[in-house]
Amino acid sequence: MRSRFISVLSIAVYLLFLVLFIAGCSSVKIASDNDKNLEYEDADKVVVMSHSPADNKEGALKDSETSKDAEETKSSNNEEPSVSEDNNMIGSSGLSNGNDVTYPPDIMRIMERGKLIVGLYYEDMPPFFMKIEDGSLDGVDIRLAEDIASKFGVEVEFDRRAKTYQELFEMVAREEVDVVIAKFSQTFQRTKAILYTQPYITFRKAILVNSIMAQKAGIIDYPMDYLREADNIKIGVKAKTSYVEYAAELFLNAEIVEYQEWPEVVQALIKGDIIAAMYDENEIIKLVGQNPDIALYANVYVLTDLKDHIAMAVPRESTQLLAWLNAYLQTFDIHMEIDDLVEQYPEIYKEN
Repeated sequence: MRSRFISVLSIAVYLLFLVLFIAGCSSVKIASDNDKNLEYEDADKVVVMSHSPADNKEGALKDSETSKDAEETKSSNNEEPSVSEDNNMIGSSGLSNGNDVTYPPDIMRIMERGKLIVGLYYEDMPPFFMKIEDGSLDGVDIRLAEDIASKFGVEVEFDRRAKTYQELFEMVAREEVDVVIAKFSQTFQRTKAILYTQPYITFRKAILVNSIMAQKAGIIDYPMDYLREADNIKIGVKAKTSYVEYAAELFLNAEIVEYQEWPEVVQALIKGDIIAAMYDENEIIKLVGQNPDIALYANVYVLTDLKDHIAMAVPRESTQLLAWLNAYLQTFDIHMEIDDLVEQYPEIYKEN
């Protein structure tokens, strides 16, 4: 009897455990399904928030602020240098060293002074620089200098102490001026001591030959062969200009005679003291235009293969200013020839 009761009890316990096991499995499955339902419900909420922010204002604002913070963090990590208010420093919060980078000395000198000092020859040289009726300066070089100073945000001052172009060269070499803008030719000798920009005007070299002396020498058309090879001839140039160097390079056997001013060179040619005079086509075309009678005494030759490049000059240490000036000339595509000047200033090339 007792054995049967134990068997019945064992069966009852077994059945109880079986029921509890089945119930446990069922509850686990329900929990799992509920978890899935929670996932779906959360996903639906995300979609709703994305498409209907007005229904989820608090969540949308929080999301927006999070996004803004992220953008500000990204921006601060990639901030580019900006120019500070004093215009003398470049803000460099994005640079690795965290310091401010100042302008190079040649630029700082101009900015701190508040003006650009431009070297000019003491006498007017139309159409490059000359006084007009109201007493102010005008001309190609004056307008360039004024525009450059304007873009720097400073005033312009013209230093006209130089009585010769050699003195003008020495002034820029000694850093007494920031730049020379004065119909200033490039030469090999000058370039040993100063820096030139790219040319903004290109002339051709030219010569005047005394008509009577040319006839005696048998010069009919092209005079250059004779002038290069002949001995004991004299060729005149304006003293202490680039043409002293140019003439010496071209006419190795000739005596190069320097005269203080260009009209003196012309007078020496007319009198027969020299056989030829050399200058750029601008000065010779201007001479012939203003004095047509010169054709009675001299033949005019423009040497198409020999160029005279007019450029701005800066001290040899002013490399950043040089780069800026070249960028200026390139950006505004500034380059002229004689035809451009004649068209712009026709009155200068006509008879007085």
